[in-house]
Amino acid sequence: MYLSAASLAISAAIAVSGQSAPLTAREKAAWERIKPSIVVLMRSGSPTGAAAMIDPSGLFITHADSVQGNSMDARLLDGRTLRLQLKNSDGTTQLALLKIVGSVPEGLRPLGMPEGNERPGTPMFAIMPAGPVRAEFVSANQLGRVGPGLRILPLSEVRFERSGSSISGALLVSYDREFMGALYATLATRESDQMGANLLAPGGLGPNLTVKSPLVRQMGPAQMTVAYTVGPDVVRRVVEDFRAPGHDVSYPALGVFCRNAQEGGALIQRINPGSSAEKAGLRINDVILEINGAPIDNQIDFSRVMFRQQVGAKISVRFRRGQSEIVRSVVVGRQAE
Repeated sequence: MYLSAASLAISAAIAVSGQSAPLTAREKAAWERIKPSIVVLMRSGSPTGAAAMIDPSGLFITHADSVQGNSMDARLLDGRTLRLQLKNSDGTTQLALLKIVGSVPEGLRPLGMPEGNERPGTPMFAIMPAGPVRAEFVSANQLGRVGPGLRILPLSEVRFERSGSSISGALLVSYDREFMGALYATLATRESDQMGANLLAPGGLGPNLTVKSPLVRQMGPAQMTVAYTVGPDVVRRVVEDFRAPGHDVSYPALGVFCRNAQEGGALIQRINPGSSAEKAGLRINDVILEINGAPIDNQIDFSRVMFRQQVGAKISVRFRRGQSEIVRSVVVGRQAE
């Protein structure tokens, strides 16, 4: 399934209505384990969002929409306060990195990262300043164009119970204390059919697709809302880069821009000067057919396979040039945000 930039441009601040049932005993126990990792971001005494601890050195991650200025106050869920400073942000995922100013208060615990083996129906929380809303993982088998550069990345679909408030930037955390991302576009179930016309993928990047929410299903007394976040692999990559000394996020790249080739494959339309592709001898109008044995049938396949590569690794690229097929070894480059 492919989600267009249009679908992700839908306001993530759609208000949702309904009443959530009180947390069950199991949910309360899970929430108590998560609470030492969560702070509420504040500005002028009002909450702007939630942030989750990702490193014992005092690093927190949040959605960029929740950040106001280069430093801000935060409130622990036990009432204590601290000061956080903005260290960096990733323009593609809209995730921002914050660091505690001064010493790290006792009792804070970093969350773990997703293992990537979540199954449909895996329970989790969408965490907002007002508290957690029950949610569940649907799938990570979608693709979308995200960020100012419209990078194609894997996305996760999440369903959550309508909470009566905005879910803009809500953090997703599994009951096992894994940070799963932050919510982006949302589709309220009753609105999906009317909104479908605005969710068509532009031509040239894969089949046009109208994104519609699943049938209304009950997790409790409230109806469901569908939302999207970047997939587990993307979350792990961003967090790992945020934890590194420079805190800079980068993505694997060959330095090419491709489109679908009529006869199959990814047709190179542009090559960045000095890029890995140029150094390896690839040319404009070459058609990439295979990367490290993985078939490339279109631009989407190219983006999906490239995302899984490691910067600095050597990969084998098979491509068609005219009537000939050529195999070259290419070093994966780095594309910073």
